[in-house]
Amino acid sequence: MPERIVARPFFRPSSVELRYLPECPRMVDGKLAWVSIQYGPEAKDGGINFLDLAARTNVHHHLPGRPRAGAVIEGPRFTSKRPCAMREV
Repeated sequence: MPERIVARPFFRPSSVELRYLPECPRMVDGKLAWVSIQYGPEAKDGGINFLDLAARTNVHHHLPGRPRAGAVIEGPRFTSKRPCAMREV
């Protein structure tokens, strides 16, 4: 019989708002960056998050309006122009 592996979430944001419509996970300077395109069904704003994978701590930055998940992110160690999506199940 094959070995059974039970998957568990690696990280779950503490607020419901940050769990609503997470998009576009990318590694940026050793952290997992992801966009909260809006905070709820009626929300008009969102933000960007930087998750430190080693410490499992997230830093959230509120942004005015709804940030786009397919935006180009550029930096000294990172360039991406591919749109992407990540949905909570």
